[in-house]
Amino acid sequence: GLRIGIPVTEYDRVNFGLAAERLTVNTYKGAPKRYADFINQYGKGDGSGVGSFKGWLYKGTIGWGRNKTDNALWPTRGYLTGVNGEIALPGSDLQYYTLTHNQTWFFPLSKDFTLMLGGEVGYGNGYGKTKTMPFFENFYGGGLGSVRGFESGTLGPKVYDEYGEKISYGGNKKANVSAELLFPMPGIKDSRTVRLSLFADAGSVWDGKTYNDGSSSNSNGVSQNVYGVGTTHKSTFKNELRYSAGAAVTWLSPLGPMKFSYAYPIKKKEGDEIQRFQFQLGTTF
Repeated sequence: GLRIGIPVTEYDRVNFGLAAERLTVNTYKGAPKRYADFINQYGKGDGSGVGSFKGWLYKGTIGWGRNKTDNALWPTRGYLTGVNGEIALPGSDLQYYTLTHNQTWFFPLSKDFTLMLGGEVGYGNGYGKTKTMPFFENFYGGGLGSVRGFESGTLGPKVYDEYGEKISYGGNKKANVSAELLFPMPGIKDSRTVRLSLFADAGSVWDGKTYNDGSSSNSNGVSQNVYGVGTTHKSTFKNELRYSAGAAVTWLSPLGPMKFSYAYPIKKKEGDEIQRFQFQLGTTF
């Protein structure tokens, strides 16, 4: 692949990319139903979902980003915004596209306190001979950068495999917002390396599909359903929406920026995978 970024103004940058990808997806006995359905539809299998898909993807990407913050590490005013698109071009063995938009604003409330407001939306779908998004290209949510307090990648619709393990499918649509109050750690003279914050997150990942007893694999011939046997669940923005609130500390360590957070899930449902303490390396906000 080849990716090029071109600065067009002091604040704006445009990115382009082209890549060729040889993809192999293998499934085995006990694979979740959607994985098996993908093999049966696009790959070579024995009809039960055991098999493989092999193909070429020719990917094109384009994006635009603007950074008008006053500091690369500890911004107190300004904003970041970006729009990005990716497409598996005609001629690929799978054809799909994704579009995302993100926005983050910083407002100085006083010398020490900064309010950060941010959000992201995303949409993807298949086109041409590919009717829906391939399951491995779905959006996922939960954790730092999404809704803290929920385990990373677990928001959205869920099913059981035949062994009773919970599988998060993700979705072709996502939306999340966050509000965070940033301030120095009390008693620390050098406030340029450590910062505290209080935050509230909300987000959803959904695909618009309906889930019932037939969506999960049977276990020894017995029906399974994450949402309760005999129950129907429609994966919509509202039904998959989750909230949380908590506190975080960011440290500019010698190894790079580190962020630690502890979140309490305010809106959660049975079947959600909770992870209150979370850690991230490589980003400050």
